[in-house]
Amino acid sequence: MSLKIFELGNRIIDAEGLEAWTAYTTTNPIQLKQELKKIREQGYALSQNDVTEGVSAVGCPVFNFRNEVVAAISVAGMTTGFKEERLPAIINMLKTETSCLSQLLGSKT
Repeated sequence: MSLKIFELGNRIIDAEGLEAWTAYTTTNPIQLKQELKKIREQGYALSQNDVTEGVSAVGCPVFNFRNEVVAAISVAGMTTGFKEERLPAIINMLKTETSCLSQLLGSKT
């Protein structure tokens, strides 16, 4: 299933490209794939000004008993509240909570 979604995503990107919403939006497919790989490795996504200028967010996945992503939780706010020194605390809190939810759903991660 996830391979089909991946292939569909690639076809859409190839046909339509990536639209820039702000000056910070990733529009290069190769760069996007690198960013997605990094997100999978680190276990969270960080969005800073790329959808709406002045707004940032951190999101983490929730896994089920098959270790499939079934939900995500994010924390969003003004970019000024996502300073580099505050990010580790925000990320750790979010990862802890999504890990607890994942365990309740039977995930072993």
